[in-house]
Amino acid sequence: MFTIYLLRHGAVDVADGTYYGILDYPLSDSGKEESYIAANYLKNEIIDEIWCSPLTRTKQTADIICEKLVKSYKINELLIEKSFGIFEGMTFKQILSTYPEESQLWLNDWYGYEMTGGESASGLYKRCTKVVNQLMNDKKNILIISHQGVLRYLLAELLQLDKENMWRFSIKSGKLAKIVVNDEGYAYLEVI
Repeated sequence: MFTIYLLRHGAVDVADGTYYGILDYPLSDSGKEESYIAANYLKNEIIDEIWCSPLTRTKQTADIICEKLVKSYKINELLIEKSFGIFEGMTFKQILSTYPEESQLWLNDWYGYEMTGGESASGLYKRCTKVVNQLMNDKKNILIISHQGVLRYLLAELLQLDKENMWRFSIKSGKLAKIVVNDEGYAYLEVI
């Protein structure tokens, strides 16, 4: 039996509804506080490794966690958030008005469409599948510090749900999900 902890980075100072995938924002003061709260919970858990996205907000979250746990983390490039390309830094309303043709293509094929300079949802899903395969092969207690899009797909894949079910998960900043994998390889979500 092993456990996978999925932690979304702490809050950043960005307007609600803004697509900021790979824009490299630092944690806000409230994001730092959320990270300390998560660290206080995690100090009582058995964690073998910590994997982190390479963006500043996740590394700052990891720094706070690792200080409390007296551990170090590994950067895993597969854990970076999806790039929204030309849509980065915009709200959905702004995307619709600024890029009407591109936004319609995205609405028509949310999974396969790759916006200019960005990544498709299918590309993100493929990355997440690689991460899940590694987790299931390693069979270690691992904390992953990443982003909502990545964590949604990891949850769907770990729980053996169709990829469309990723929309059923909402992971607020600084919040943690705990997945326990039993000896038969069956994963379940444990509410904490």
